[in-house]
Amino acid sequence: MSSDQLDALKARVADQCKRMESLTAGTPYGSIEAVPDHDIFADILGECKDSDFWANFKEISPVLLCFATESEPAVSRERDLCVTGEILKTKSLLDSIKKKLEEGKTEGLNIPDLSVAVKSLTDKVDIITYLKEPDSDPNELRFTLKGTNKKVKVDIRKLQEAIRFVDDGTEEGKE
Repeated sequence: MSSDQLDALKARVADQCKRMESLTAGTPYGSIEAVPDHDIFADILGECKDSDFWANFKEISPVLLCFATESEPAVSRERDLCVTGEILKTKSLLDSIKKKLEEGKTEGLNIPDLSVAVKSLTDKVDIITYLKEPDSDPNELRFTLKGTNKKVKVDIRKLQEAIRFVDDGTEEGKE
């Protein structure tokens, strides 16, 4: 790894540490220093793996947002454009990365940045998958809560009735 790549990685980690300090300030978590009792770097990817329940945040939120925004035409249009754009962009980027790696032409590639990009693209593919395959019928969303023995059922009509769209007063919000 070049010194530029190492410096970029250090900056990225420092920025995330600063964000976590801000997020935990004033909470019981802010005063706790978590010191692992083993070598985390022996399996850093395993250490960073999401817990079963954490996966619910990633899986359920996109689907709820998608259905919650269905009743406002301007918002649902923006949602559809965004999802379509992300699908096309993600597919294109992954195909390009795959081709470059299969050709073995890694010279000049910033491998740490590429790894982060692939992780980001993987997260996008996960969201696209959840949006495409919700376990639901036309009137009800159903989610199995990972890490528990429970399911959640959401009445789509009631969800949409509970959502109110308001102008936020900014130029961007006025259309």
